[in-house]
Amino acid sequence: MMPPISPTDIEWSPEAEQPATCPACGHQAVLRPLLATLHMADRTPIRFFNCPSCGTLFADPPDIADFGDLLHAGVDIYRSYVEVVGGIWEMYWPVGTIETGKSSPSLLDVGCGFGFTVDLWRSQRGEALGVEVSSYGRKGSEILQVPIRFDYLQNMPDIAHASFDIVYASEVIEHVPDPTAFAALLGCYVAPDGVLALTTPNAAYIREGNDPATVLASLSPGFHGFLLHAEALKKILLQAGFAYAVVEEHGSRLVAYASRKPMAKRENALVRSEYLRYLEQRADTLPPGTPTANGVLYRLIRDLANAGRWPEALKWSQRLDRDLEATFGPAAIQPKLCLAQLNEWHDAKSFSDRHPFFLPNYFYLKGNIHRIALGQVDASTVHYEAAYKLALAMLDRLGFAYCIEAGSLVWVMRLLHACCGLQTGDVQSSVDLISTIGKSQDAAPLLDLGFKKLVAAEVYTVFEEIGAALAVRKDPATVRALAGALHPYLAVRLGVVSTQGEMKGGLKAPTNFFDCNLAAFQGRLLADTASDPGESIQLLTAALESSRRIASDPEMDRIVQVFRQKTEATLRRINPVAANGLGSAVPGMGSPWRFY
Repeated sequence: MMPPISPTDIEWSPEAEQPATCPACGHQAVLRPLLATLHMADRTPIRFFNCPSCGTLFADPPDIADFGDLLHAGVDIYRSYVEVVGGIWEMYWPVGTIETGKSSPSLLDVGCGFGFTVDLWRSQRGEALGVEVSSYGRKGSEILQVPIRFDYLQNMPDIAHASFDIVYASEVIEHVPDPTAFAALLGCYVAPDGVLALTTPNAAYIREGNDPATVLASLSPGFHGFLLHAEALKKILLQAGFAYAVVEEHGSRLVAYASRKPMAKRENALVRSEYLRYLEQRADTLPPGTPTANGVLYRLIRDLANAGRWPEALKWSQRLDRDLEATFGPAAIQPKLCLAQLNEWHDAKSFSDRHPFFLPNYFYLKGNIHRIALGQVDASTVHYEAAYKLALAMLDRLGFAYCIEAGSLVWVMRLLHACCGLQTGDVQSSVDLISTIGKSQDAAPLLDLGFKKLVAAEVYTVFEEIGAALAVRKDPATVRALAGALHPYLAVRLGVVSTQGEMKGGLKAPTNFFDCNLAAFQGRLLADTASDPGESIQLLTAALESSRRIASDPEMDRIVQVFRQKTEATLRRINPVAANGLGSAVPGMGSPWRFY
C-alpha cells in the first residue's frame, strides 16, 4: 500500500516552465507552475498552473481519476463517505437557500453522489431526481430508496426535453474535461424561470499561507482537473445563455447561481431547520447500527451540539452509543480502551472493522457534552485525549481523505485536553502542548500537526484558554512549568535567554502575530512568577508594539485588537510607568491576565 500524500508533498513555485493550455478559456502560454505535488492514488508527479488570462488553476497531466481509486482494497466505497466525509449540510444549503416561489419545486441533482441531497429535498421540498455514474450512487439509491439514474446526463433521451426548477451540480464541474460544455448541457434542463446552482473549489484559495488541509482537499491531485476562478466561472455561466450569474466566494469554495430571471433567496434559519429535521427523520427510519444510520446520527449530534442544543445532543448520543457498542464493541465508546487498541489496526480495512470513521470526531463531541452539558471534567479529559491521539494515528496511517474533519479539529482537541487537565491537576498535558507549539524555529504559521497548521488566530485561542485555566488553578509551579516549556522557542526567535527575569542583551522584535502571542504569553507568565519584572515588561512591550505594525485581514482584526488591549492592560498592572504613553488599544474591553 502506498503511503498517503500530505501537505508536506506540496512544493510551491517550482522552477521549471512548460507550455500549457487552460481548459477554461483556452489560453496558451509557457508557464511556471504554481505548485507541484503527487497524485493522491498512485503518487505520480502532478503540477498545477495558474492561467494568466482567467485565473483558473489547472493540472498537468490533466487526466481525472475516479475517487474509488483512492480507497484501500477491502473497504466498502461508501463507508467513510456516509459516516463522515460526505457533508450533507454543505451539499444541501446552496440549493436549500433558493426561493423558487413554488410550493413543491423540482430538483435535478447531477453528480448526486450517495443521494443525500435528493433524499433531503424529497422529504422537505419537492420531487427530485439524481444522476450519478459512480458505484456509491447505486448503493445510495438502494439504501435511501431515492431515484438515481446511473449514466451520463447526455445519454438519457427520455428526459432530454425535461425541465426542472433547480438544476444542481455540487463539486462536479472540476471533474469534467470541458467546463463550458458542461454548463451549457446543464442549462438545457433548467426551466425558463428556474435556477442552475454549482459549487466547486475556489482557485483563489490555493495559496501557500492558507490552511494546508483545505488546500490539499481542494486540489485533490489526480481527481480534480482544474479549479475555477470566480470570474471565470461567471463567464462560463453567461456563455451558457443565462442572463444573470452570481458567484459567491466562501473561503475555499465557490457557490454559483445562474438564471434567466432574477433569483430570490430563503432565510438560512429555515434551511437549517429543514436539514436538522431531515436528520432526525432519517435517524428514526434507517436500520440501527448501519453505516448510514450511524453517520446520520453523528451529524445530528454534531450539529445540535454546535447549536448549543445540549439536551438533544445528549439524548441522541446515548442512542448512538448503544448502536456503536452493538456493532463494533466497547472500544467504540470507551476512550481508554480505544487507545489501548491503537496498535491493532494499520490501514483503512483494519480500522473500519473496529471503528466508524467519525470516531475521533465523536470522542471530541462526547468530551464537549461531558464538559458543557454534564459538568464532568474528568470524563471530558479522557475523551479529548482519545480524540486527538486517534485523529493523529488515522492521519498518519490512512491519510487525510478519510479524516479531513478530524484533522481540522486536532488543535482544538488537544487544547481542550490541556485545559481540562489543568482543572484536574494534570499539568503535563499543557506543558506538552506548549512545548509542541514552541518546538519549531520557523516563522508563523509554523506548525503542521496532522495536516492542520496552527494559524495565528488559533494560537491566540490556545493561550486565551490556557490562561483562563491557569487563572482558575492559581498555582505558581504550573505557571513556571509552562514558562519553561515555551522558553526554547523564544530563545531562538526573540533572544530571550532566561525564564527568571534576567535579561541579557537586546530583545528582538516579533515579526508576526504568532510570535507576538508567544511573547505576550511568556510575559504574562513571568509577570506573576519572576522576582524582577524586567523581562516580562520587555516581552509585553515588544508584543504590543509589534502587533501595531503587523497588518491583519478583516477576519483577524478583532482578534488583534483584543490581544493589544489585554497585553496593554497586563503591562499597566505590573508597571504603570512603563505603560505611560501607550494609548488605548480597545477601551473598555477585557481585563489584565492574572494567573494567581
